[in-house]
Amino acid sequence: YKKTADGRMTSYFTREQSAHEMSLIGDIAPKRLEKSSESAPTSLPSSSDAGKGTTSAWNQAGTTWEEKNTTDWCRDRLEARLKETNVPVVDLTPVVTAVDNMTGEASVAIASGKKRYIFDFHCTVKFDVRDSDSDDVIASGSLRLPDICSTHHHELEVELGGWKKKPSSEHAQKATDCRASLVKCVRESV
Repeated sequence: YKKTADGRMTSYFTREQSAHEMSLIGDIAPKRLEKSSESAPTSLPSSSDAGKGTTSAWNQAGTTWEEKNTTDWCRDRLEARLKETNVPVVDLTPVVTAVDNMTGEASVAIASGKKRYIFDFHCTVKFDVRDSDSDDVIASGSLRLPDICSTHHHELEVELGGWKKKPSSEHAQKATDCRASLVKCVRESV
């Protein structure tokens, strides 16, 4: 251990800079980089630029990984899309009533000049099966979406929950078919 100029005890390896060394280095505090007017594009990106990312001022070459958190926007948008799921059915109509227990993250990353969308969400979709004429609830249940992610969102896994309100025996087959149609439409809407 050794004593510093202000009397503190410190590690042997601690090195303080002299006033002369400090004057040579100058102000080393981080400073925000702003895009200069000469490096800013003069026109909007063309359609041939589709899929290319827009980098920040410090990453003009686009070679450094750059990521922006978009979780809140994606969560809101995913919930809205699930609630807007529309199923064309004649006698019975499935209606998404709630999206619960949504967890996960989403971001947009730019690397090597390419924009990548990264997301991983999990949720439960509650639904009612209603009579198309009277709007009476025939059955209700839930679907669990355990893995909505960017690596394989085209193969969305949907787990069927049990019926919360079981359909009567006369509506059992139609309600089951209606739920199957809902699963198909949920897969398409995500």
